[in-house]
Amino acid sequence: MKKNFIYITEYDISIDNGPGINEREFVNILLSEQHDEFVYIISYPTHPEIYYDSRVEYVRNHK
Repeated sequence: MKKNFIYITEYDISIDNGPGINEREFVNILLSEQHDEFVYIISYPTHPEIYYDSRVEYVRNHK
């Protein structure tokens, strides 16, 4: 299926705080329901042992 949308977030979804958990749940829903329609661009996880998904394209944060 053709990718129709790009989802970009600055939040680190591997961090267990309010924004991280909310974004993680949103991404998980999109991945389960709409995986083929989105390209996901997300900050590289600080804690990949908590959350990492190979269907997501991660970018390194700059300092």
